[in-house]
Amino acid sequence: MKSLFLAAIAAAGVAQAAEITIYKQPNFAGEQLTVRDTAGNLSSQFTDQASSAVVRGGRWELCTQPNFKGDCVTLAPGQYGQLDSRLLHRVESMRPLDVVADNPTYGYGRGGSIELYAGTAFRGRPFRLNRDAPEIRRGDGIPVGSVVVNEGRWQLCSEAGYEGYCQVLEPGEYDHFGRFNNQIASVRRIG
Repeated sequence: MKSLFLAAIAAAGVAQAAEITIYKQPNFAGEQLTVRDTAGNLSSQFTDQASSAVVRGGRWELCTQPNFKGDCVTLAPGQYGQLDSRLLHRVESMRPLDVVADNPTYGYGRGGSIELYAGTAFRGRPFRLNRDAPEIRRGDGIPVGSVVVNEGRWQLCSEAGYEGYCQVLEPGEYDHFGRFNNQIASVRRIG
């Protein structure tokens, strides 16, 4: 009886594990690659060839450059018969987001680990964060024209819950940040 119980727990854990399969052709055709852990550089396996994907567990961040740089999009569990045009034949790295660090206690730099400004060139009063914000103000988010990342790497997304169009920013100043149509709805620090 005990071994059946342990087997059931193990099976449930497998079902919950992060897993994504990417395919070279639309509608899940052609060669495929299944990934269950972080893949920081797909150049030796599958670079710039992904056309469709199936996310079987976890939420995945797919990026157009190695080491989770470039344009990044978050995929929830489901089937994607053709990847978003930002990713189509451009995926070079991917990772499960459920295992990315979400520690809310960070230093403050110049007043916050990340500062969001409504205007370009850091104009306007900054919206400062030192912890994750899965939903910034209800509705469409806040207008963002420029960003300062004082410390850490931060993911900014166009929709609440770290969904929609997402981009990861390294420490630095970004004086013109128009890729999101000036709307950010969620922000989090990543590992």
